[in-house]
Amino acid sequence: MVKPQVFEISCLGELMRISWINNSSNEDLLGLADVLRKFGIRPVFVGSRSIGQLVRHPITKSQVKTEPSDQQNAVYSLSCQQCTASYVGETGRTVGTRVKEHIRNVKNRDSRSFIYQHEDSTGHHFNLQEVKGSPMGSPLSSPLAEIVMANIDHWVQQKIAPGIHMWRRYIDDIFCICDTGQEINILDSLNSYHPEISFTLELENRSVLPYLDILVIRTTSHYHTTVYHKVNNPTFYTDFNSSCPLSHKINTVRTLTKRLFTHCSLPLFRTIEFSLIIKQLARSQYPPPPHFIHKYKFDPSSVRPPAITRNSCLLPFSTQSVAISRILRTHGINTHFTNSNSIGAILRHPITRLPRSTVARSSGGSVYSVSCNDCSASYIGETGRSVAIRMTEHGRCIANRDNRSLIFNHINTTGHSFNLSSPTTLYSNVNTKYQRLIIEAILSINNHSINRHIDIPSQYLDICNNL
Repeated sequence: MVKPQVFEISCLGELMRISWINNSSNEDLLGLADVLRKFGIRPVFVGSRSIGQLVRHPITKSQVKTEPSDQQNAVYSLSCQQCTASYVGETGRTVGTRVKEHIRNVKNRDSRSFIYQHEDSTGHHFNLQEVKGSPMGSPLSSPLAEIVMANIDHWVQQKIAPGIHMWRRYIDDIFCICDTGQEINILDSLNSYHPEISFTLELENRSVLPYLDILVIRTTSHYHTTVYHKVNNPTFYTDFNSSCPLSHKINTVRTLTKRLFTHCSLPLFRTIEFSLIIKQLARSQYPPPPHFIHKYKFDPSSVRPPAITRNSCLLPFSTQSVAISRILRTHGINTHFTNSNSIGAILRHPITRLPRSTVARSSGGSVYSVSCNDCSASYIGETGRSVAIRMTEHGRCIANRDNRSLIFNHINTTGHSFNLSSPTTLYSNVNTKYQRLIIEAILSINNHSINRHIDIPSQYLDICNNL
């Protein structure tokens, strides 16, 4: 026996309000609306989750028992271990992620945190549960994740490689071609690698499988690809009538049309995708073809092939240099001469060398440390300029009582002072900022650093020491 659908209906004159109930089918509701319109009654659908109903019928009761750290869209409570105080918070993410943020605020002594204010004023401690995994937002997370996934790739080649014909990975997304019937066995083997690492499986549906932004289509003898669009993705771009620079709108057209040649393997897929691009851009008020889109669409013939460069070498100029260059030219090697007594060489290699401490303070691309004069606390920083300029900026922040400065916050709370006149250069000639951030994050993982850092699990410490 089919259970009849139940609707909440209330009549307001010629308007009829119908509550949209989740367990009712959309066809029944729309069919009821068509019947009411024939009698001159205009139906109005309203949501069944008003504020009053949320209070009367809360959604917080879960039917499935899950770990507290894995629950999402929850209201949680953290209790103090020494008194009856508690902190009540809410999050749309997992509770474990929010607890990790509370732990970070307490360790960084963030005065905006109510939990830290209570612990700082009373000396008590809250019952914060540590969450396993690599923290988001830390410069260490990306290299650590890549090291772990590379180790998994090596483990797969040794353990389950015979049943796999293709294994391609992009960060943590894996595209695999294996024998029929081996999918579950491979998934179980991957999940047995570590108890804290869990993989999920998505099989092809009607010979179609999405991977990243590519839709892979399998035929009897070939594999074809096209652009993958999520079902619930509205796909809106920067409005053409907005005040954004015109170059941004031109690059939007070129980027979308470039995927016709990088993602679509057949001309039919390019035609379908291009018509879809025109419809998507039309919703963002872009001019219809052929004015703007055809003018700035990507043209593969405009891509210049990489220039073929011959081998070259640099020789100091002398009486034998010309003869050597003739011999090298017969082997396809170009020669360039240089003078070691040029002004540039003299400035790069000064005759009067500065003291080592002065050179360390004046060089750019450094990771430095500043120590407190009254305790064991220290500040680890990085700069692409000279360390002396960075010390001047720290001194200016202290003089201006800048609350964003961690050094000033330590001085303000403890009354101590820092030795800004003689910083210690830990690493020099680190040219890229990403490398400096990784070194700074590794050196900040100790009990004496006042940096805003994220403690990583202990099993990653050996890897960090070898980076």
